Amino acid sequence: MSFEIICPNCGAPSVSSVGVCPYCKSVMATKKDKGTDGHLISVLRKKYKEGHLGFVLNSCETSLKEKPKQKENVNFLLFYIQVLMESDGPTTKIRSLLSNIFLIDPENQMAQDFLELLEARELFTDERNDPGEIKIQKLIKRSPKNALAYFLLGSHYFWVEKDSVHALIHLEKSVKFNPHFGRAWGCLAMLYKEMGNRTLAKEAMKKAVALEPDPSMKKLLRSSV
Repeated sequence: MSFEIICPNCGAPSVSSVGVCPYCKSVMATKKDKGTDGHLISVLRKKYKEGHLGFVLNSCETSLKEKPKQKENVNFLLFYIQVLMESDGPTTKIRSLLSNIFLIDPENQMAQDFLELLEARELFTDERNDPGEIKIQKLIKRSPKNALAYFLLGSHYFWVEKDSVHALIHLEKSVKFNPHFGRAWGCLAMLYKEMGNRTLAKEAMKKAVALEPDPSMKKLLRSSV
C-alpha cells in the first residue's frame, strides 16, 4: 500500500483524502505539497524529540527499504545514524550508512565525527587517558557542541573510571547540547543519585522517562532513583 499523506502532528501515514488525520484529527499535508524527503525528516525529528525512538527507527528502516534513493539522501542518513548512535544501535548498520555518505560526500564532517566516535568507543579501556578518551577529547575541541561525544566520554568516566567529577561535566554538557537525549538524562540521573543529590536525580530521571518509548523500561527507570 502506498501512503500519500503523512500527518505533520503525530506522524501517522494515511490513504485518507479528507485532509484530516484519522488519529489526532489535525490537518494533514500531502507529500506532493510538502516534499517527500524534507517532510519525512521533519516528522521524524518531531517524533524523536517526543521520545518515540521505536517509531523513528522503524520508519527510517522502512524508508530505506521502500525507497532505495534514500541511500543517497545525506541529511536523512545523518539523522538515522544519530538516532542509531544515541540508542546504541548495531555498529555494522551504522558503518554501512556511513559508507553510503562517504561515497556521495567524502569530506562530510558530521559523518567523519560519527565514524571517529565509533572508533573511539572501541578503543576504551579501564585505564586513564586511553586511546578512546584521547580521540573523543580531540573531537570535542573540533566540535565543542557534540552531545554524543560528551555522553560517550561522560558515561565512560562514570561507569568505567568511577570519576564522578569529569563524568558530571561531560554528561551535563551532553544534555545541554541535546535536551532530547534520553540515555544521557538517565546516566546523569544515576550520577546525581550516587553523588547524593536525589532532587536533581529525580528531575533528570523524569526527563529520561519522558523520552523512553518502552513502558517496561519506563517502570524500571522510575524505580532506579
